[in-house]
Amino acid sequence: MQEHSTKSQTGAALQQLPIGIISKFEIPLPPLAEQRAIVQRLDGLARETRRLEEVYRQKVEDVEELRKSILKEQLSMDN
Repeated sequence: MQEHSTKSQTGAALQQLPIGIISKFEIPLPPLAEQRAIVQRLDGLARETRRLEEVYRQKVEDVEELRKSILKEQLSMDN
């Protein structure tokens, strides 16, 4: 496919691929059931990613609060 597409490109500085050539390419797709399974898996991973991002943000906030608390305690001990 790449060899055929390279031979069919036109243009000097900006190579182009004519739509007539592109429309002849066969793009294999998995069966619909497999596509749906892939979408479900990706949706699940996206949900998990959002959850982990929230956990991470909360941990960063907690660490910042701890840092402030330690600093405050240290300053009060110095007096």
